[in-house]
Amino acid sequence: MKQISHFLSIIIITSFSFSQLTSKIDLNSINILGDYSGNPIKDFDSNQLLRSIKAFNYSVNSITKMSLPDKNTSLTRQIPNGQRLFEECSKGVVLLVSENGIGSGSIINKDGHILTNWHVINGQQKMHVCFFDPSFGSIDDISSDNFTTATVIASDPKRDLAILKLDNNSRNVNSLKKGSIYNIDISMDVFAIGHPEGLIWSFTDGIVSRVRKGYKWEYSDNKMEADVIQTQTPINPGNSGGPLFNRKGELIGINSFGHGSSQGLNFAVHLKEINQFLKEVDRGKHSYKFEEVSAPVEESKYVEIDRDENGIIDCYAESRIGSDKLDVFYLDNNEDGITDVIIMDSNEDGKPDIRCYDTDEDETFELFIIDSDYDGVFDTAGVDTSGDGAPDKFEDYSEE
Repeated sequence: MKQISHFLSIIIITSFSFSQLTSKIDLNSINILGDYSGNPIKDFDSNQLLRSIKAFNYSVNSITKMSLPDKNTSLTRQIPNGQRLFEECSKGVVLLVSENGIGSGSIINKDGHILTNWHVINGQQKMHVCFFDPSFGSIDDISSDNFTTATVIASDPKRDLAILKLDNNSRNVNSLKKGSIYNIDISMDVFAIGHPEGLIWSFTDGIVSRVRKGYKWEYSDNKMEADVIQTQTPINPGNSGGPLFNRKGELIGINSFGHGSSQGLNFAVHLKEINQFLKEVDRGKHSYKFEEVSAPVEESKYVEIDRDENGIIDCYAESRIGSDKLDVFYLDNNEDGITDVIIMDSNEDGKPDIRCYDTDEDETFELFIIDSDYDGVFDTAGVDTSGDGAPDKFEDYSEE
């Protein structure tokens, strides 16, 4: 999953002094502009996160990037009473949000326990949770007031499963019913509810293609193995962690991954594995140990540039950790040793997509001009009114 924090992690920059930079490298040995994948931000609030979601193209944790199904190969059969099933089952499906992205979750009991994938919560101690509301037509309809929080209490990376518990379970939650592990057969109708590509609470259906025992797959460097349900039900980024239902609206699997190069190859962790995982959690196994992700100790690389060739360095270009390409440029326009403007390329397309300005020369950045869809045109302006280094007010922007 590309990170939602991608934007936040590179704009929260304090004052930058040119005198702090001492290392030099050969400008000709590094490609100008490149990739930057930021480190996760552990302290965040839902207001800031929602603003980030709405201001930028977001993506989520996923094993592989899925392709949209060919509209000419859609199934003709349909789930009977699909509308009724959606209305009943969507109440037990939640939207999970962290600075890393969005995912889906299934409420499995009245105690406020939420079942999801390990790869959705990986590296997180808490997640923001939003419950279904029929008035939500898109993610833009959701405000920070609609979120509560949940703490990760158990995880099994091998099965790609995890459990969260609501921090405040004062509301009457709607839990999903589980089906039978013995009634999951080839060609049976199934459906999913989740948030593919951020399209919240979407209903998709298909059939079971096969039950695969001891199936192996990988996420990042983690090797996984479990009994899985192979299904034609589309699973796209954002569906991860959400429920796979039988035609009665009973949970029979947790949607986990798909093969992006092949249509119709999607997989959910089997209910048998889920039941075993929950029993093991009750016996005290799989306790989740949150580990803060430390920043790499490797030093960033810098290049000194004298743009007007007057003998005074007025630009530093930085190669962020994890890349050998220059992707951030600190400009000292009045050559007083303090950065006035920061220019960044955050998606490896060779084009700047974020400009940060210190408008009042107080060594902090108040104005952010953004190319939110990476089309080469800056279209969004963000203003930091609170002084925390991140924009809290956005509006449309034009260079004209």
